[in-house]
Amino acid sequence: MLGRILICTFSAAFLSGALLSLSGSSLCADEPPAAAPADDENKPLDLAADLLQIRSRNQELLDLVQNKRVSAEFRNTPLNHAIAYLSEASGIPMLLDTVALEEVGISIDEQCSAVVKNARVSSALGRILNRLDLDWTIENESLQITSNEVIAENLHTKVFTAGDLVEWFRKNSRSDGRRDRFGFTESAVIDSVRATGFGAEGEAHEILMDLILQHSGGIWEEIDGAGGTVSFEGGLLTVRQSLPVLLQVESFLNRLRFIQNRPPSTDIWAIPEGGFGWPENRKATEALGKKVSVKFVEIPLHEAITYLGNELGIQFEIDDAALDEIGLLDDESINLTMSGTSSAVLKQILGNLQLTWIIHDDMLQVTTFEAADDNLFAVVADTRELLATGRLTDARLVETILNETNGIWEELDGAGGSIETAGGLTFIRQTQSMIGEISVLLRDLKTRATMPDTSTAENAQSDPGRMETRFYSAESSEDAVALMTALTSFVFPDTWETNGGEGVMVEVGSRLVIRQTSDVHKAIADFVRELHAASDNSARSNQNPAAH
Repeated sequence: MLGRILICTFSAAFLSGALLSLSGSSLCADEPPAAAPADDENKPLDLAADLLQIRSRNQELLDLVQNKRVSAEFRNTPLNHAIAYLSEASGIPMLLDTVALEEVGISIDEQCSAVVKNARVSSALGRILNRLDLDWTIENESLQITSNEVIAENLHTKVFTAGDLVEWFRKNSRSDGRRDRFGFTESAVIDSVRATGFGAEGEAHEILMDLILQHSGGIWEEIDGAGGTVSFEGGLLTVRQSLPVLLQVESFLNRLRFIQNRPPSTDIWAIPEGGFGWPENRKATEALGKKVSVKFVEIPLHEAITYLGNELGIQFEIDDAALDEIGLLDDESINLTMSGTSSAVLKQILGNLQLTWIIHDDMLQVTTFEAADDNLFAVVADTRELLATGRLTDARLVETILNETNGIWEELDGAGGSIETAGGLTFIRQTQSMIGEISVLLRDLKTRATMPDTSTAENAQSDPGRMETRFYSAESSEDAVALMTALTSFVFPDTWETNGGEGVMVEVGSRLVIRQTSDVHKAIADFVRELHAASDNSARSNQNPAAH
């Protein structure tokens, strides 16, 4: 990290002269006043100029890394040679942190292999460094290749404007989830599954901070006891984290603003990180839907994959390290004659080998299921339309996704993906294959939720919100008064006139005249029936104490 220490040294002669001057001025009143200090002496300290200049240059380099494109082919190339080539090709100064590399047992001439075609510099670096468990950061006007441990400790501070997002979450928070049969909001805890629903769980700025903690990488002090921090004050969000995580946070906030300014839909939006979500990756995703014909007879896997890449115009790569772990080689023989979408063909080829693929860093990578499960990606699902139908609450939506998909979830399995809702949006961190499965599920739910509910004749013929007047009997006027108190307290409390609602209840002797909706009348009938049942049970128990 960049550290600067200002050391100010004052000589004894200077201090002595200063004291004498002060003393003289106090004793000799007739002496003319001292001359005013020169303009240079009145200038404030400017300790930030050089730091701001470095930060500006670092930002320029970061923009280059994310937007500059390079092409290269490395075959068992020493790491320092590969980095030197990328530095020259991109015009970005790149340095190897030799001390950090030595600490993790990697030499500067470690061999690396990668093929990149018109790829972003960040993608090219990712292809090389990910396999070596290394990463890069921008520091002191240069791009530095170092270890993940050093990057996690090298924290930067960035301030984001976020007042608009906080206000949006405040307005769109759902604190009125599905009610139980007596009108109380259901608990957000369903079968030990937490669906935040937020609205009633915290302030709007806490929603945003919690989402950042849960859906960006890095180590956080609030979660892990050490690492980065996030705070909000006066519409400003201050985040202290490693550079890669700060980039994720910035992408996350930009994505939220993009969705916020769009009409509700059923779309899922990626939060770009590690290349996932870049336009090139969407190109690869679209290519998976193209038609392709293959006739492979004893063709090595790597040749079959190369053929598909050329046919589709996208770049393929085999994760050799992951395949080695399960004892597979890239020359496994492939026998397949088939026509169909490239996705179906790939599944047929890889399924027999217990392999799958992920899309990242501008390419499609063939890998193992275990490796794919370790790569979780953050997305935001726009579920405002679905939730607006009233057929699902936030908590029920989360429960449905957890139970009706095949993924591994932290809430259910103790590890894996995560999911929570806020402001009508659903925030998911899962594998790419699971995100696709969830996307299909959400579309199906939206289609069915917007269909008329014809499950029963009662639902088809009656309006549960229509006000009706009904009469209820009690054994005495005292019982009627007691029942009035119980109903306004325990049955849809906020719907009664005394609590600001429209429902009216009047005592007439031992009877109650109640004007309420049909839903509330049904709840009243259930409540009164169960109240009588409880009284009967209590009476029987008193008559027969042995029953206990």
